[in-house]
Amino acid sequence: MNFYQSFVNQRIRTLTPNEVVSLAPGNGVFISLEEASKVSRLLNSSNINVFNTEERMALFDQITKITSSFVATEFERIIQFYLSKKVE
Repeated sequence: MNFYQSFVNQRIRTLTPNEVVSLAPGNGVFISLEEASKVSRLLNSSNINVFNTEERMALFDQITKITSSFVATEFERIIQFYLSKKVE
């Protein structure tokens, strides 16, 4: 795992509920503070590698269970945005 991957994984694992809420509108997603708290707790308690497709899909399944399929799909879109960025 390179530096960028480590950085992105660490950043995702340390998102606070307020950060999750603030990411949402900029990406066309509405998420309540309660849902964001659940997502944040899940992210903070996991050791997920978002660059691993299987781990990422399992995470989205868990997010679906605690929020909704819409929120999970939109959160996946946000993650995909960061995965597609290239470090120059």
